[in-house]
Amino acid sequence: MSLLLKASFGRRSAALAVFAATSHYSSRRLTNAAEEGGDLLRVALCQLKAPGADKAANIKHAEAEVKAAAAKGAQLVVLPEVWNSPYAASSFPEHAELVPGGESSTMMAEAARNGRVWLVGGSVPERGEDGKIYNTCAVFSPSGELVAKHRKVHLFDIDVPGRITFRESDTLTGGDKVTVFDTPFGKVARPSLKYFALFYLIRALLSRGIHDSRHLRRVALTGWNF
Repeated sequence: MSLLLKASFGRRSAALAVFAATSHYSSRRLTNAAEEGGDLLRVALCQLKAPGADKAANIKHAEAEVKAAAAKGAQLVVLPEVWNSPYAASSFPEHAELVPGGESSTMMAEAARNGRVWLVGGSVPERGEDGKIYNTCAVFSPSGELVAKHRKVHLFDIDVPGRITFRESDTLTGGDKVTVFDTPFGKVARPSLKYFALFYLIRALLSRGIHDSRHLRRVALTGWNF
């Protein structure tokens, strides 16, 4: 299932869109393009059922959702976090792959090219050249070119005594940078962070050319990566 949003990007200034592609989404009506005089961008947020252990089936499912979103007129499609693997620290190593070069990123490149869409690939477990495993988002242009790769910075570790313990850091390594890429609609940032880091994120983005405060106030928090 995909949720199609409309976002307005000003013609004269760099724009900011933050996509925290998790498996759950909150939606809101974004700025009306006609009122703001901006260009219209159609964004599809794909919400997938919780993936099982069958990686090939997960990839096929995600591919079908990207195709469906493109058919509905989406220009930018966003997949959820860890869509090719069960969301379990013990499953990440088994489902990890090279990015690019693995089965998931190969499918995403082809899906972006076939649908002529910008594809923000949520995230998949990546096996880095250093042997470490990362929670990685790959971004592809409508030509199928890999234009950005973001490794989740703030890993999700929680320990509530007597209730729940979950630690991504048991098997994952955190990234160390904010990722920004250019599109015809403006600059797009793909961060993953905790709420307290938002101030530092915005400061970093300002230094990367995302400079218009009107757009910073229109950040779309469509499900946040903690």
